[in-house]
Amino acid sequence: MQARVVRVEASKEEVTIEILEAAFTLPITVHADYVRELKGVEE
Repeated sequence: MQARVVRVEASKEEVTIEILEAAFTLPITVHADYVRELKGVEE
């Protein structure tokens, strides 16, 4: 599953993401340990 990072809260170690495969955008906040960077993907 791929998502776009919307916001990073370093103090809480949380990131807010939007799932790219979803039919509509719904911001989801998850712990930073559950997120990994894809190499070669640029905005």
